[in-house]
Amino acid sequence: MRTAPEHRGQMKSVRENLREGFRYVAPTRYILFLLAILSLVLVPNTVIQTLVDERMRGRVMSFYAMAFMGAAPFGSLLAGAAAHHIGAPTPWLPAG
Repeated sequence: MRTAPEHRGQMKSVRENLREGFRYVAPTRYILFLLAILSLVLVPNTVIQTLVDERMRGRVMSFYAMAFMGAAPFGSLLAGAAAHHIGAPTPWLPAG
């Protein structure tokens, strides 16, 4: 039978060190993730509004909004069909 080393009480476990490290890393990751999502939404919107002729801007932006927001129900429909055939958790793995 192995006995624990005498200094065991003084050392932190790997799990404790990771948990303590993630306390500072996780907020930074969330901030970077939010900035990335924000740029993915705002940059194409700005580019489209800048490049499109003024008289066509409303039509183009309505089509862009329809494509950007209108695709979500179809994606959900496909994910639901995939979940029905291969199991519920699998289609959601790419989403994180």
